Amino acid sequence: MESELEDLETIAELVAARTYAPGMRGVAKAVADLIAEGKLVPGTRMPSIRRLAEELDISPTTVAAAWSHLASLGSIESYGRKGTYVSARNLPSRPRRRWHYSDDSSSYHFDLSTGVPDPELLPDPRSALNTIDLGKTASYLDPPVLSELTEEIFSLLPGSFGRFDLGLTVVDGALDAIGRVLDLLPKRPGAVAIEEPCFPALYDLIESKGYAVHPVPLDDHGLMPGALESTLSSQRIRALICQPRAQNPTGVSTTAERRDQIAAVLAGHPEVYVIEDDHSALVSESPLASLVEKIPERTAYVLSFSKSHGPDLRLAAIVADTAAIADLESARTLGPSWSSKILQAILLAMLRSATTGPFVAEAARTYGERRLEVSTALGLQGVRGDGINLWVAWTDLSLLIHLAHEKIRVVPGSHFYLAGSSSAPTFRLTLGDPWNPFDVVMAALSESMSRSLAAGPYR
Repeated sequence: MESELEDLETIAELVAARTYAPGMRGVAKAVADLIAEGKLVPGTRMPSIRRLAEELDISPTTVAAAWSHLASLGSIESYGRKGTYVSARNLPSRPRRRWHYSDDSSSYHFDLSTGVPDPELLPDPRSALNTIDLGKTASYLDPPVLSELTEEIFSLLPGSFGRFDLGLTVVDGALDAIGRVLDLLPKRPGAVAIEEPCFPALYDLIESKGYAVHPVPLDDHGLMPGALESTLSSQRIRALICQPRAQNPTGVSTTAERRDQIAAVLAGHPEVYVIEDDHSALVSESPLASLVEKIPERTAYVLSFSKSHGPDLRLAAIVADTAAIADLESARTLGPSWSSKILQAILLAMLRSATTGPFVAEAARTYGERRLEVSTALGLQGVRGDGINLWVAWTDLSLLIHLAHEKIRVVPGSHFYLAGSSSAPTFRLTLGDPWNPFDVVMAALSESMSRSLAAGPYR
C-alpha cells in the first residue's frame, strides 16, 4: 500500500507539472497529453480528486469536471471506491504488429527464420484418417470435446495433475487458448506480465485485449523470481503468461526448483492469474515443471499439438480448474462452440497410434541433435535449450552479418524484445527449413562457416 501511495503522489506531481492553463480544460489537457506520450499507461491508477486539487491548489470541483470530461472521452474510467484508472481504450485501435512473416524468397537461399516445425519431422495424418468414422458428424447437443480425447490428453500430463479438480477443453491453437483465458479475467484496468525476450505475437495479443505489457527477464532456469516480485509489487498485474518448456525464442525450460521459487512469489500476489503456454510440449526433451502443481486454482495450462502433430490441426488443450473450464466453454457458445470433432478424432487416432508416438519422440530427439550440430558448425560452446529453435548470443554482429551475406535467413534477437532492442547481439535460428531438406541446409551452413573462418574476421 505504501508504494501505491508513493506512486499516486508522483502522478499528482507529474500532472501538476504539466498543467499550464488554469481551469478544467487545463487539467484535462495535461492528463490527455501524458496519456498520449505514454507516461500514463493503461491501468495506471490516478490520484483522488481531493489529492490532485491540493497539488494544483484549485477547487476539487474543477478537478471533478476535468475527470468527467476525460471519462466522456474514454480516457479514464472510474471504479468508485476502487479508484480511477487510465482506460485500456487508450491503446491504439490498430496496434503495431510486431510479428509478421515476409516471404521474400529472392533475398535468401535457406530460411531458418520461420519458427515452424520441419515438415520432415511431422507425422503423416493420412494413416489416422483410415481409422476414424467420418460418417458421423457432431451435433450442437454433443459435448465440446471428445471424451476419449480428454482421457488421452490427461494421460500425457504429470500424474500429480490428478490430485486436483481439473477440467479440460480443446480450442483452435495456443494463441486462441491464451486469448480466451485472458477474456475470462475480471474487466478491470491493468497489465499482463510476460517473459522477455518472447514471441512477438504474444505482445500483440496482450495489447489487443486491452492490457499493457510488462516484460520480466529470464535466465537459463526460467523467469527470474526477483524481477517478477519487483514487477508484481510495482504494477497492477492481472495475469502472468509464461512458457514452461522450450521457451520461444530462447529454448529455456523452467526447472522444478525455479518453478517453486516463482510459485512462492505468486503466493504473495493472489490477484495474479497464470497462463502457461506449453507450445512445444511433445517435441521437448525437458520434463514439465508446471505451476498447476503449486497453484492449480489460478493456473491455466495450455498444451498445443501444432509443433508435434501439425499446425493445420489447429488444436490445443486448456487444462484448468473445473469452474474456469466451464466458464471458457460457456463463453465459447457465443462463437464456434467447439473445435471440429473430425480434427479432434484425427488427433485422438494419432495419439493412440503405435507408430505416431515413437515418431514424435524421435522428432524431439532429432531437434536436439540438430541443435548440437548447428552449434558445432557455428563454433558455439555450452549451448543449452530445447524445442525447435536455437537462440544464439554472440559477442558482436559479425556472425549475423555473415549469415545474411550467405543468404541464410535467421531472425535478429531485437524482434523478440518489447522495445525492439536488446543489450547484446542475438538471433533465433529455427532447426528446420520448410522448403529444403535439413541435411542440405546443414551442408551449406557448414561450408559457409568454413569459408568465413578461412577468410578471418568478417568485414
